[in-house]
Amino acid sequence: MTAPFLLMQAVGKAETPFHIGDGRSIGVIKYTRPYIPGSAIRGSVGLFLKRISCGLKEGEHHGEGEECVYHRLIEDEEGGRANAVFRYAYPIHIGCGGVFYPSAKTLSVCRNPQCNFIVNTFLTPLSCPQCGRTLRPAPRYQCSKCQKMVNVPVQTFRVTMTSIDRTRNTAAYVIDSEGEKHGTLHSLELIDSGSQFKFEILLDSKAEEQVEILRKALESAVSEDGIGAGKSRGLGKLRIENTTVTEIGPETVHRKAEMSRSEEAVLRTLTPLVTEEEQTLRMETILEAARRSYSQVFRMGKPSLKEPRIDGERFRFMAYGGWSLKENRRRRLRSALEPGSSYHLTGVNHELRLALSALEQCHALGGFKTHGCGQIRIE
Repeated sequence: MTAPFLLMQAVGKAETPFHIGDGRSIGVIKYTRPYIPGSAIRGSVGLFLKRISCGLKEGEHHGEGEECVYHRLIEDEEGGRANAVFRYAYPIHIGCGGVFYPSAKTLSVCRNPQCNFIVNTFLTPLSCPQCGRTLRPAPRYQCSKCQKMVNVPVQTFRVTMTSIDRTRNTAAYVIDSEGEKHGTLHSLELIDSGSQFKFEILLDSKAEEQVEILRKALESAVSEDGIGAGKSRGLGKLRIENTTVTEIGPETVHRKAEMSRSEEAVLRTLTPLVTEEEQTLRMETILEAARRSYSQVFRMGKPSLKEPRIDGERFRFMAYGGWSLKENRRRRLRSALEPGSSYHLTGVNHELRLALSALEQCHALGGFKTHGCGQIRIE
């Protein structure tokens, strides 16, 4: 193989309802995310590979000098770079075939239902340019093909349940600090069966021999083990269909870069971008990642790129956490930029556009890249 990267793409169809929690709840209602984080896919596939390829249980590690498919593909336990990046699986718009990605922070919509004028700018006006009414933030997700915007891109419903105390064979309860008993009745928001998601796994060329193993592991992990909460109750089963593997090399990067010859570009985050403590994205971070991506795609030294200017930015911070498969415990919360955060770059020449195209397709920004964080789009 001559290309430096491979991209495995597939469609995941929910065979049973499932719940992807983020800790958000109102009263007794636990809400779901309308997408599948890369960390959830990575964890499901990683545990399956651990169990099948080397017989390790959750929390166990290899001995010194031992190596298996999990070690090479998912995580090098000696600190090396993983060869598989599990991107976020966003819902597919069945009507047109596009994908519902997080909307840009620059988008606003007129509050007048008879107008619905859409404004896309880094300096939002005080009122609608068309009818004069006030503006509101755009719905949270926008289709990549037909541009339709919605707040919830999947069909959801709620089920009410309670925890069981198996020692007493009765409904479980919890005791608060004052010694009072409280029941565990709660409602779980579920994504309905039949929902479809676009799966993507970016592979280094070193993992070419493990492509077929990874494909089978992905199909088996999400259909047999499942994803999300309530797997022991039959939730979280998905079926993987239409799996394809394509090469990403210099031709692919050139083709994307040639789509625009403007000296301006907008960098938009598609997934959480983990940064230092509440720091926005800096130009040196973008340039360093672009140089590294250019070097990996074109297989040459890092280029000396002209530094552009950031003439506008719209962003918001969020907390990012999760479960560590390697350490078998919850990770500490980190600061991250929300998906949809946008940065207006000016002074972009052809070589920099090539590097940004390579960054978009073959790399990412910030921490936890193998979990799908830091994925961007250049517009």
